[in-house]
Amino acid sequence: MAPIRAEYLAEGFNLKGKVDAAKLPGGYSYPLTPNGNGNVLGEPPYHFCGEEMVIVYKADPEEVKKFLPYPLEPSIENPGGCVIHFNSYESVVERDVNLLRDLPDRCLFTEAYIEVRCRFKGKESKIYVYFWVDKDYSLLRGWIFGAPKKIGEVRTSFEKHHMNDLNPYFPKFDKGFEIGAVCSAHMEKLIFGSCKLDKRIEPSQMHKDIFIPTNNLILFPDVQMGYKGRSVNKIAHNVMDTWYGDVWECSDAKLDFFESVAEEHTLLKPIEITASYFCPLGFTMYGHIVDYDSNKE
Repeated sequence: MAPIRAEYLAEGFNLKGKVDAAKLPGGYSYPLTPNGNGNVLGEPPYHFCGEEMVIVYKADPEEVKKFLPYPLEPSIENPGGCVIHFNSYESVVERDVNLLRDLPDRCLFTEAYIEVRCRFKGKESKIYVYFWVDKDYSLLRGWIFGAPKKIGEVRTSFEKHHMNDLNPYFPKFDKGFEIGAVCSAHMEKLIFGSCKLDKRIEPSQMHKDIFIPTNNLILFPDVQMGYKGRSVNKIAHNVMDTWYGDVWECSDAKLDFFESVAEEHTLLKPIEITASYFCPLGFTMYGHIVDYDSNKE
């Protein structure tokens, strides 16, 4: 099965031209240890498989605009366009594939994230604006790659759906089955989403906003005394391959955002739901390509 690869990859990008981070002193990331085995995150490539519920919706364009830092601009094609994902994944670093057997908790994680439509260098794009995940290695990977991850908890009703057929009292995972997910953080319920399986479709039939390129904002603050700028301020895109399984188009989607004392996600609450899906998928992230660096402009 051929992967779906982003159309905006730089020509001539060599997927094998990466540095062997295992040979770097201390390894790839903190904490630096003699053999690198203690790193929170090993070097790419990263391999993933899992399932997700995706809801495409529209928020208030004026509120979406407030989440777009320079040089991103509001979308012309779909101002206010948003996509929210609720995911259950397993992930391995290529040189540590046996961790899935030896230390499963190190490879299993859940997350929820919101993307909003925008424009970058005159082209329609998306950017991550909110991202919750339940494992430290995924959080660090997000910060390095430009996803604004925070620690949270995500629970879904579809993580073990393949076992429903084993008990006649469980609803069958088929047309009419309702899936749902809850995202919370620090004991606050933040977002609830649900939808109902309707019909199987080809991945290419999903809403175009899912396939609009996503730009990653890579930010690290400068902590010099008295300075409030950023030592790193880049925009990049991931180099990755994606494979889809049996995609379900869903109906009767619901999406509720709850007020929080520590978040501003309700500014992105839905005013209209456009589409919803259940997607089994696999993907591999090889690295990213930097498209903008404010320190070099």
